[in-house]
Amino acid sequence: MPAKKHVVVFDFDGVVADSFGLHIDCWKQALKGEGTTLSDEAVLKALGWSSLETAQVLVKEAGLKTFPEEIAKRKTGLFTERSRKELNIMPGADAAVARLAGEFHVALTSGRTSAIVGPALERFGLKDTFDLVITGDDMQPQDELDDLLAQVFERLKLKKGDGVMVDDSRNGLLAAERAGMKSVAFDSNPKLKVDYSMADAVIGSLDELQPELLHSVFG
Repeated sequence: MPAKKHVVVFDFDGVVADSFGLHIDCWKQALKGEGTTLSDEAVLKALGWSSLETAQVLVKEAGLKTFPEEIAKRKTGLFTERSRKELNIMPGADAAVARLAGEFHVALTSGRTSAIVGPALERFGLKDTFDLVITGDDMQPQDELDDLLAQVFERLKLKKGDGVMVDDSRNGLLAAERAGMKSVAFDSNPKLKVDYSMADAVIGSLDELQPELLHSVFG
């Protein structure tokens, strides 16, 4: 069998894990501890960034004097606890990973800790499917996503850029662009209204993530 020359990097949140609703609920619950409530729409506008950046936006929106770090820590604790039972797999994720694993390396990256990612992958039946899983435990804080992607190429011994990122967030797609990677935007939740103009392809379902699409993206 020919050596695999490319890697498909799956983001965890919003691509492999259907975490959108749980994130919103945990942010609202974290804010409720400060005696305030925000609508789903208000929380929605702050998503897609790091936990601290999201907390900064929400604290300002709610007019709180609480330090954003406290809200972010509370939300992370809530999400970690609830994800063990409530986090669901994104429809089609398991089939997509299995489908691509025959022709490409498949990796997963996440800024979440292994305490969240590990149990979720086991419940999803994906524990042993990925060639490589890199979580926030492996991340250099100052580099964030850029560091995770650099580790993918280093560990798989591939040339930098010989990969495609599958992500639903603008942050992830921009990190892929900085790494010289191709990217496929997964419009997993149209409510987010994300600008996907930097992506090489856009899909609305993981059923569309076929080897033929990736071959065309790689050119």
